[in-house]
Amino acid sequence: MNDIKLPPYMVPYKNRKKFCRKVRDTETEIEELKKEGKWKDVAHLGYVLRNAWWGYKRYK
Repeated sequence: MNDIKLPPYMVPYKNRKKFCRKVRDTETEIEELKKEGKWKDVAHLGYVLRNAWWGYKRYK
């Protein structure tokens, strides 16, 4: 089977179970903001998840 190349900031599925509560809550908040159409806030929280020490970097 071919390996799918993920963007560098995306964490592999097998590592997602190790996410802390803060990351899961932030992802939930992003989904709610998307439904409300607040794209500026979505972009900011996505940036934070990719670059904060407690975000996706921690689980690579």
